[in-house]
Amino acid sequence: MRVDGAWARLRLIGPVVGVCLVVIGAVFGLWSRRVDPHRIYRIGYAHNPPFQVDGPDGQPTGFAVEMVQHAAARAHIQLQWIRDRSSTADLLRRGEVDLWPVMADIAERRSWAYVSDVWMMSDNYLISRETTPPPGDGFRGTIPFSGPALMNTFIHRRWPGASTRVYASVDEMIPAFCHGDWPFVFVTSHQASAFLREVGTRCRQLEFRTQYLPELSVRLGVGARPQMAHVADRLREEIVAMGEDGELGSILAKYSYVGLTEARTILQLAATERQRRALAWALSGLAAALAILALVAWRLRRARRAADAANVAKSDFLANMSHEIRTPLGGVLGMIEVALDAPMPTSQREHLETAHSSARSLLALLNDVLDLSRIEARRLELAPIDFQPRALVDEIAALMGPVAETKGLAFVCEIDAGVPALIRADPVRVRQVLLNLIGNAIKFTPAGSVTVRLAMEDGVSRLRIDVRDTGIGIAAIQHTAVFEPFSQADGSIVRRFGGTGLGLAITKQLIEMMGGTIGYDSELGVGTTFTCTLAVDAADPAAVVPPRPRISDPVAARPLRVLVAEDNPVNQRLIRALLEKDRHVVTVVESGQGAVDTMHGAGDCDLVLMDIQMPGMDGFQATEAIRAIEGRDGLPIVALTAHAQVGYEEVCIRAGMNGYLSKPVDRHALRRLLAQVADREPISAVSAA
Repeated sequence: MRVDGAWARLRLIGPVVGVCLVVIGAVFGLWSRRVDPHRIYRIGYAHNPPFQVDGPDGQPTGFAVEMVQHAAARAHIQLQWIRDRSSTADLLRRGEVDLWPVMADIAERRSWAYVSDVWMMSDNYLISRETTPPPGDGFRGTIPFSGPALMNTFIHRRWPGASTRVYASVDEMIPAFCHGDWPFVFVTSHQASAFLREVGTRCRQLEFRTQYLPELSVRLGVGARPQMAHVADRLREEIVAMGEDGELGSILAKYSYVGLTEARTILQLAATERQRRALAWALSGLAAALAILALVAWRLRRARRAADAANVAKSDFLANMSHEIRTPLGGVLGMIEVALDAPMPTSQREHLETAHSSARSLLALLNDVLDLSRIEARRLELAPIDFQPRALVDEIAALMGPVAETKGLAFVCEIDAGVPALIRADPVRVRQVLLNLIGNAIKFTPAGSVTVRLAMEDGVSRLRIDVRDTGIGIAAIQHTAVFEPFSQADGSIVRRFGGTGLGLAITKQLIEMMGGTIGYDSELGVGTTFTCTLAVDAADPAAVVPPRPRISDPVAARPLRVLVAEDNPVNQRLIRALLEKDRHVVTVVESGQGAVDTMHGAGDCDLVLMDIQMPGMDGFQATEAIRAIEGRDGLPIVALTAHAQVGYEEVCIRAGMNGYLSKPVDRHALRRLLAQVADREPISAVSAA
C-alpha cells in the first residue's frame, strides 16, 4: 500500500517536473545565446558596391554596411570592421571574424557559415542585344559580369559549360557591349538600372532586351560563424524593425541607387514580421490553451479511470453484499413461511405475518438499492422480447387490486383499443415501472381511486402509461425533488407513509433507458397523474407461442428425487422443508465435491439444486464435473444462488446449467420448477424475488 501510494505521487509529480525541466532548459538556452553588450564582435566585409564599399577614410560604407551599423547601435552591439581582401569571405571561413553584413544563403556555404533569415533579395538578369538569341542550357561561350565570385557560381549553375569574364566595374562592360564584343552580359538587380541607363545614353541606336532569371534569385541575410548565429539573428531583427519604424527611409534616400528589389524586400519583411509576431502571440496563446486542455484531459482520464474502478469495486461489493444479505434473509422468509403452514393460535400467526411482511419489505429495499446501483454503474441491461401488454396489466391488477381494496380504494385499468395485442420491449422492466407507479399511487391515496391507462402514441412506436390517483398530491415547492434518490416531498411523508424515496428515481432511470420520458401533474389535496412514454417495437406474431394455461401454484405430478448442494445450514433446513412438504425425496450435501461424489454413486436423481458459492469446488466446477459423468449429461441442474444481477442467468446457462433460482427462494417459483421437471418440460423457472 505504501509503495502504491508513492508510485501514485510520482505519477502526479512526474508531469510537473517535466514541465519545469523544459522551462529551465528553455531559459538556459535563451541565456546562453544572449548578445553580450560588452563584447566587441569582429565583422568582415569586402569591396562589393553598392552594398560594401571602401570609404576614403579607410572605414567601410555602403548600403549593407550602414544598415548593419544602425541595427548594431539599436541592439547595443559593438562591432569592429575588418577588411577581407578576398572575394569569397575567407576571413569568415577561417573563423577570423564573427559576422558578415550581407551574405547569400547557398548550400556551398552551410558547412562553415550561418546565414540569418532573409532581409534582402537579389535578382539576376541577362541583358542581350536584340539580334542575339539568349543562350540555351548547353551554351559553352563566355558570359561577362562585374561583382563578387558568387556571381561566377550563379552563371555556372545556369550554364554549366560556359566560361566567364570578370570586369572591375559595370561601367567597364558598357563599351564592349555597345561595340558588340559581348552579345549579352550578366548583371544583378542593383546593377541593372545603372547599366541600362548608361547603355541608353552611350548607345542610342542599340536595341536590347532584358531576361529575368528567377531560378538565380538569391536570399541575403546576415552571415556569421555558426557559434555567432544568435548575434546575426539579433541584427536581422533590428534591420526589419527599421523598416517598421521608418529609419530605413533615411538610409534608402542616401543610397538611391539601390534597386527597388532590395528596398521592397525590406519593407515586405517589416510587414511580414508584424504578422509573424501577431501569429506567434496567437500560437503561444493556442499552445497555452492546448497545454491546459491536455492537462485537463489527463486529469479527466485519471478521474474517469478512478470512477470506473470505483464502479467496478462498487458492483463487486454489491454483488457480495447481495449474496451475504440474501442468504440469511432467505432463511428468515423461508422459515416464517414454513411456520405459517403449521396450525397455531391466531395471535402467533399475526406475529409471524408481521415478521414476514417486514422481511419482504427489507427484501424490496435491497432490490431497490441494487437496481439503482446497477443503473448508475451502467451494469443493468434490457432484454426486449415480444409480450402481451393486456396480460401484463391483468397480472398486475390481480396483484395490486387486493392491496387497493384493503384501503377501500377503487382500482381501475383502462387499455385503449389501439394498443396492439403484442409489442416488443422488456416486460420485466415495464412491469417494474407499473408496479412502482401503482404502488406509490395506492400508498399516497387515503380514499378515492387509482386508475391505470395504456394507450399508443406516434402510431405503434410509443406506449403511453398514465397512473392517476386522488391522493394527497404534491406541493409545487417540492416538485423538483420527486425524482431524486432517497428523497420525498418532505420529512412528514416518511413518518406518515414510510418508504426510502428510491422508487421514482429508479422508475425515471428505467424509463430513460427504454428511450422514454416521464412527467407528472399534481395538485395538493386533489391528486396526482404520472405520465410516461416508452419506446416499443412491433412484435412478430408468428414468433410468439400462446402461453399454456396453468394453475397459479402447480404441484409436481410425481415425487422427485432431488439433490441439494448447499453449504449454509439454514438454507439446507429451509429447502429440505419446502421439498419434503410436497413429498419429494431430498439428499443434501454441503459442497460441490459432495455433489460430484453422489452423482458417481449408483443412486438415481431427477434434479440437482446447485448453490454457486461453496468452499472448495464451487457450483460451476461441480456442474462441469457432473456433465462429464457418463449418463449424467441430460440431468437437470438448476443454479440456486443469492447473486441477483441481471444477466446472471445467462452465466449459469453457459456453465452447463438448465435454469436459475435466486435467493430468497420463492416457494411458488420452486413449485413451478418441480412441476416442469416432473412433466419433463423445458426449465424456465426464475425466482420472482
